Amino acid sequence: MNSSYNKDVAVTALEELYQGRMKEDEQLRTFLLDAKLSDYRVQLSNNPPCWRIVTGTGDDAYEAYFRVIGLLALSDLPPVRRANLNLRDKQVRNLRQKVTLTGLSSSSFRGNVEKLRDFGQFFRDYFAGKDIMLLAPALYEGHRSLVFHNRFFTDRALAPAEENLAFEDGIDPEGVLSQLQEQAFIHCSDNVVKYVALRKGQGTSKSPEFVKILPQQLQPGDIVEATVSFMVVKGKNDVHHMFGILRGLCLLDPTIRQASVKARAPVRLAYLPIKVVEKAVRVKRKNIYEEEEVEKTMMWKLAVSDSD
Repeated sequence: MNSSYNKDVAVTALEELYQGRMKEDEQLRTFLLDAKLSDYRVQLSNNPPCWRIVTGTGDDAYEAYFRVIGLLALSDLPPVRRANLNLRDKQVRNLRQKVTLTGLSSSSFRGNVEKLRDFGQFFRDYFAGKDIMLLAPALYEGHRSLVFHNRFFTDRALAPAEENLAFEDGIDPEGVLSQLQEQAFIHCSDNVVKYVALRKGQGTSKSPEFVKILPQQLQPGDIVEATVSFMVVKGKNDVHHMFGILRGLCLLDPTIRQASVKARAPVRLAYLPIKVVEKAVRVKRKNIYEEEEVEKTMMWKLAVSDSD
């Protein structure tokens, strides 16, 4: 977040949104921090082969989704506009959309971090005696954070029963990913990330509704609700790896971030040059980060313009 971002206000808003969302969506997917491990189990699945956290039994078993409310700290989100079209298969396979969420000093977010560790132990117990690398919390400005991602592609050979899907709105507007895809990969349901915004009930309706948005409408500093799942994949040398998979991202509140951008405007003006120099020297910097059922047909234009 920028230096004008009001972290105290953000933490208060985050906690209030968590309490409000619990009341609004009591019948929907579970919040991660409220999940009871006894309600879940690990199941081996195929298409592609991996182990997932599921709930239910037999034909009623399905992948468990969890919700996490936090501040969007870092993001690597679509649209994909430029890419090296000569990437090797390994590099194409690793192309992904990724977010880092934090709660700063929020108690509810600390609960998410603790529950992530519980699910890590859940997997460790399942793979007892085998090597496993668990998904661990990261740090953002000294605070615990959680990282979730989803790849754009799945190896076709690993998911022969899956259908190749078109990219969702705003993901690949210039066809870059489509050119990289070729025959070795598919974009299937496991690669889909839903982007929506929560809009309060209008008129006499008190029920909130979700509307589709474009990924670029989400900016660092926004309060968001991520829908995630957990899986383990077997890697080289029989080492198993746990991942947090991003399934959806919902914009809850952009106003604190918007206020911080407006607050910075006078500071920016104060540092404008007062005379023209003959030649500007530009400093080169390396890219630090090399890699890292909402059914609404209308697009809702959010009032997220920072220039207003």
